[in-house]
Amino acid sequence: NGRLDLAQAEAVIDLIRARTDLAQQVAMKQLQGTLSTVIKEQENRLLALLVPIEAALDFPEDEISTPERASALEEVRKVRLTLEEILAQADQGIILRDAATVVIVGRPNVGKSSLLNQLLGEERAIVTPIPGTTRDFVSEVIDLEGVPVRLIDTAGIRPIEDPVEKVGVEKARHLMEEADLIITLFDAATPLTQEDYALIKFLQEKNPLVVLNKTDLPVKLSVETLKAAFPQSKLRSISALQGEGVQELKGVIRAELIGAGGREEQPVLVTKVRHKEALTEAVEVLIQVEQGIEEQGSEDLIAVNLRAALEALGRITGRSVAEEIIEEIFSQFCIGK
Repeated sequence: NGRLDLAQAEAVIDLIRARTDLAQQVAMKQLQGTLSTVIKEQENRLLALLVPIEAALDFPEDEISTPERASALEEVRKVRLTLEEILAQADQGIILRDAATVVIVGRPNVGKSSLLNQLLGEERAIVTPIPGTTRDFVSEVIDLEGVPVRLIDTAGIRPIEDPVEKVGVEKARHLMEEADLIITLFDAATPLTQEDYALIKFLQEKNPLVVLNKTDLPVKLSVETLKAAFPQSKLRSISALQGEGVQELKGVIRAELIGAGGREEQPVLVTKVRHKEALTEAVEVLIQVEQGIEEQGSEDLIAVNLRAALEALGRITGRSVAEEIIEEIFSQFCIGK
């Protein structure tokens, strides 16, 4: 009834479902209208450009003046840069709402299950010295310093004949493709094996977080060797058995997912894929508007693109959203059930 726009109404769902204090704070800011305010400001700036252009096109006999192109270009650019700043944080916002997927991989018996248990603070995964104990995967959601994280302990990556374990290895590979972050473990007490080299080759373009485990044992695998294999990746040394370095590792995982600082100070944060897609579309169209102005394009085309940008932004605030989308969003409230 006009009291909340669509973004604020969706924030009610996020507030109810928030898994961490930080996610709750972000949802509360969106409910208070921080995102809506910024989006509406950009809509108003674009409308101020579009209205005189539309009027001049519809009533040419009235000789209505249109915005000077240089000033219009500057205004469109300011709007685009504002939207790009919001868009740059979209992935972090979506993680805070939906939880990041962090996959722990490595060959059998490097300590993946021990690391999972340390991160969880409980004995969730079975730990034995027998390679291949984890044949499928173990998944748990934790609050990692305010960030909801779905941790997945996978089957050890190695060539195998056992059909059950083989399915687990294939699932591990699929999970790596979908993960927000991959933690790959290596055994400090053992030189690199053929299985390790195969995993290194598979992960080289994925920029994993590299962890050297079992540093409480006599070291046979150096940090320098792993740095050479993963020159672009962050590397940490731990003892999952003793818990040494695990707290520091938690901070690194958090930083890899949402940046070094918290997000409490970030008042405008997109938390939904739908909003991200709308912002992306608006930015792409505004780039076309800028090109049209710079190249002395027709005002008709500039007007069409300005309307398209407004249409995209309207899908965030509810200004231009199809009824079926509204129904789908509000079905999540389970009203009357």
